[in-house]
Amino acid sequence: MLDRLSDAAQGVASGVISAAQSQLSALLASWTSAQRLYTLEGAGGV
Repeated sequence: MLDRLSDAAQGVASGVISAAQSQLSALLASWTSAQRLYTLEGAGGV
């Protein structure tokens, strides 16, 4: 019973962690692209 509970808890934790990591990477990607765009516009490159 306890083993099954810990397995379920580990599954939930890994799911939450992977979801958070994908959210974070998507946020980071959009932020860096926005920053690159801003830097180009600020430098007068566009």
